[in-house]
Amino acid sequence: MKAIVLCNIATPKSSASEDVREYLSKFLGDRYVISLPQPFRFLLVNGIIIPRRLRHSTARYRVLESLYEGEMPLRKYMNALVETMQGLTHDWDVFGYLQHGEERPEDLAARLRARGDYSEVVLLPLFPHKTFSTYLSASRQLFRHLHRLLGERVILRVTPPYFRYPHYIQLIQKRLADTLDTPSDLYVASFHSIPIKHQRMGRRRGFNYREQCLETATQMFSCLPHTAERRVYFQSALDKVHWIGPFLEEDMKGWIEKGFQRVTIACPGFAIDCLETVLDIGVVLREEFLSLGGKELRLVPALNGDKEVAEFLLSLAEEKSLEL
Repeated sequence: MKAIVLCNIATPKSSASEDVREYLSKFLGDRYVISLPQPFRFLLVNGIIIPRRLRHSTARYRVLESLYEGEMPLRKYMNALVETMQGLTHDWDVFGYLQHGEERPEDLAARLRARGDYSEVVLLPLFPHKTFSTYLSASRQLFRHLHRLLGERVILRVTPPYFRYPHYIQLIQKRLADTLDTPSDLYVASFHSIPIKHQRMGRRRGFNYREQCLETATQMFSCLPHTAERRVYFQSALDKVHWIGPFLEEDMKGWIEKGFQRVTIACPGFAIDCLETVLDIGVVLREEFLSLGGKELRLVPALNGDKEVAEFLLSLAEEKSLEL
């Protein structure tokens, strides 16, 4: 028997303050997210960052939850993706795991043992690009925990980042092409920013997050008419000094002067819609753009989890997994 575990970062259990606090403590306490040794990381996260950001973060998650009738979109789409994939295969059992959610690796291992006696488990991080706070956090840490919990009799494998795979490119092109019936003045590819420190660390280890994103944008934009204006930005940076840009939220303020009144934004680095896409772009950025005189800002949906996406992920697990 074989199993696939879809891995993502997580979302709060609810928009209640205590749930948001617990999530932020786990997420920001990850050494792959904040690269400080203990106890300095603990003191920074729990003594400074969370007290300063908790009220604002809770309010944001409350709005997000209201848009999905009390659900968090990442969890909703993740569960739907697991169900769709399972409906397409009898060769694999499919599980979902949120890295910094309420479930621990021990709980996942217990679910795996209860479901079957697996000879092989494939971890599939839902991140097309390789960087520390997403792909490496989801793959390396969970791999170590499951190796310890399941024992050496179970072969553990991890799928690699898939930003270059033709099927992935075709899927994100299709999402963008679905918007072309109504042309925009500007087409944007927006990726999550990362600390400059992480960018430099990655280059020393042989991977370049910024270049991966630029390559993805170039491939995705190839479905556009040659005359279409296009830009690549990075979003959700905690500051404008220590994180990579150019920054979506800042440059947006100059779009009207450049004649960009109708804008379409795709976020191909996000496999599933979440706070940073649905709220930060689909609501907050759109409202600010319209208040400045813009006429339209469209957010291209993430891949999320229809049948074609599920088929791609199954093929990725079957053909491209590697043993760490």
